[in-house]
Amino acid sequence: MELFWQNVRFQIAATAVLVVILYNYFSMKRVHRLSTSLFTLMLLCAGVNLIFDVATVYTITHMSTVPPWANRLCHQVFIATLDLLVYLMYLYVETLGRKEQRLSKWQYALVSIPFFMAIAAAVLGELAYYNDGRVVYSYGRMTVALYFCVAFYMCLANARVLYVKNAYSLRTRRAVRGGIFIWIVVAVIQYFFKGWLISSVAVALMMLHLYLSLEDPSEHYDRSACSFTRRAFEIILAERYAKRKKFCVMCLMLENMRNIKSKYGFSVAKTLTHTLIALLARVTDAPVYLYHDDALCVLLDSEARAQGYLDRLVMLVEKAQTQYHIYLRGHYHIVLLDCPRLAPDADSVLETLDYLAYRTGRTVYIVDDEIVKQKNRRAAIERLVEEALENDGFNVVYQPIFCAPEAAFNSAEALVRLKSNEEVGFVSPEEFIPIAERRGIVDRIDEIVLNKVCDFAARERLWEKGVKYIEVNLSGAQAGDPVLVDTYAAILERYGVPASFLNFEITETCAVEAGEATQSNMRRFAQMGCSFSIDDFGTGYSNLAQLSKMTYDLMKIDKSLIWDSFSAGGAHTFVVLNSVVTMAKKLGKGLVAEGVETQAQAEKLIDMGVDHLQGYFYSRPVPEEQYLAFLAQKNAG
Repeated sequence: MELFWQNVRFQIAATAVLVVILYNYFSMKRVHRLSTSLFTLMLLCAGVNLIFDVATVYTITHMSTVPPWANRLCHQVFIATLDLLVYLMYLYVETLGRKEQRLSKWQYALVSIPFFMAIAAAVLGELAYYNDGRVVYSYGRMTVALYFCVAFYMCLANARVLYVKNAYSLRTRRAVRGGIFIWIVVAVIQYFFKGWLISSVAVALMMLHLYLSLEDPSEHYDRSACSFTRRAFEIILAERYAKRKKFCVMCLMLENMRNIKSKYGFSVAKTLTHTLIALLARVTDAPVYLYHDDALCVLLDSEARAQGYLDRLVMLVEKAQTQYHIYLRGHYHIVLLDCPRLAPDADSVLETLDYLAYRTGRTVYIVDDEIVKQKNRRAAIERLVEEALENDGFNVVYQPIFCAPEAAFNSAEALVRLKSNEEVGFVSPEEFIPIAERRGIVDRIDEIVLNKVCDFAARERLWEKGVKYIEVNLSGAQAGDPVLVDTYAAILERYGVPASFLNFEITETCAVEAGEATQSNMRRFAQMGCSFSIDDFGTGYSNLAQLSKMTYDLMKIDKSLIWDSFSAGGAHTFVVLNSVVTMAKKLGKGLVAEGVETQAQAEKLIDMGVDHLQGYFYSRPVPEEQYLAFLAQKNAG
């Protein structure tokens, strides 16, 4: 028995490693894909191999009491499972490089020849045993065939990774080569030092290496959310497309998760997400993927099957609001995407889901050709915006503003325009500005606009042409930037434009929700001499008390309030408009009426006490040359 314990020390160490891997691996949910299935088989095969490795050490150290057939059988199973393990590893490497596609039948037959030859050798080959009372091992044609099998499949796997490296990520290539290196090093050591029974160490180290590098379930499953991750979703999508079978993506999207977190707290939002994950899994009986913290996805066999779940899913989602006292009606929607009919590849699926994440107004969006067309247009606009940032693709136009007390056009609003191209045609700011805001690049656009405005003002010395200030938009995302004031001050200094020549427009919502950083920036700009306008007043639900404390000079009445007030049946809205004018006067703020389109509107607004008027009645937004001509004509007197 002492001889047994002397020769089984490596197997004991390998057992400890393998048990830890097996426990962690099988205690978590796993992504259902071919490569994962192969890895699972490899783990099970490694476990069986380790059991029989220990058994062979026992039988060879107790040959006097163990029947010869039992000794040979244990060695046969031990060697056959090693053959199978290296064969499975090669198939695993192939599968990773084929995007989870299987080999064809003839490819399977061809690459399986060495494996079956090794198995035949394990069944029929000769095997001898060495036992000198200190060292034990087996040798013969059976073990030679094993070495040949290991060498063949490790070389083939390495060649696959080397010559088809574009099919593998850098991480995968490194992981595979690391596993191959472990096999080769241990095989060489075992060949020259036959008394070191370390094949189990090779198996355990290889499985540990692949587990940590490629197959750790924690990378694909979020235990805290009890759902699979976005990465897992992308992996399964790729596999579905590789199989070229029809399927449907169902996605439940919450539109007000940010408000829920703000109003009820992160704990309630997390509990709500868990509840929705559970009910989505219960309704569809499919794995749930956390695409975003406000979007949950499942993959189903067909769109028809997905539609069959809709009524029950809607009922349960709205029931969740009662349980958590959260009003969800009208603040969520369900997306059904038929693949690959309306999404030819995995990237198209992700683009469609990202596009529909910002849609509102419906409970269910069944993706059709029109939605795909709209999504493609948005994607084209995104590309156009990115290109415009690098290639001077933005223009600035100016809409003159009439000053009633001075009967002159002494200011203008600078408006950004995206240069159109043949692919998408004209793109309004209402389209590309929200896209830029979601992509976090609107601040770069604002900076481009300011540079162009300052360059134009300095070049033409607009203040000598009767222009007192130009209004430029300041996005809410940028208003709180800690380096904003210094950046803009440097631009003004570069062009020699006085700070008083700039009036920053911030939206009503931004002004009301302004944090300390935004307010600090506004105070610093005001100290420099810049002025401020509250834009789009009348479109939000203002905290008037908060607005009264803000630093601003002008209140811009949104065109929708102007148009409604002068429309048929707009008497009630006109009362609101009159109250706004009265309030602004009492607060000592100037007023700008946007959207003025007729002389009757202009005259009435002036009679009401509105200081400044802007709209098509006076001029559309025009390029620099036309704006200069307009000033020369209108301000000539």
